[in-house]
Amino acid sequence: MSWNNNDGPWGPSGGKSGGNPWTKKDSGGGGQQPPNNPPPPDLDKFFHQFGEAFERWRKHAGGPQQLFMLVLSILLALWILSGFYQVATDQVGVVMRFGAFDRVDPPGL
Repeated sequence: MSWNNNDGPWGPSGGKSGGNPWTKKDSGGGGQQPPNNPPPPDLDKFFHQFGEAFERWRKHAGGPQQLFMLVLSILLALWILSGFYQVATDQVGVVMRFGAFDRVDPPGL
């Protein structure tokens, strides 16, 4: 595909009738935001609300032993779930342990 120096993939650059709609030069500042773009989430507010909810739960939970058991059970569940993987029907899984070849797995779960 041959490119003209004045044309880009969206047509003539900089004109109102063509060009990339996000980088028009007549928008006054390098580019405009896409229309109807929602504002980004407020992460400070989210983490503050999460911390308050965690504190409320901790007060009603019954103590540090219950919190320890909850964290331990979440870590155990994540460890167990990380051991499952799926090999597609048109592929063969190569298992490597510490960077050395261990075995070949057939397709399946």
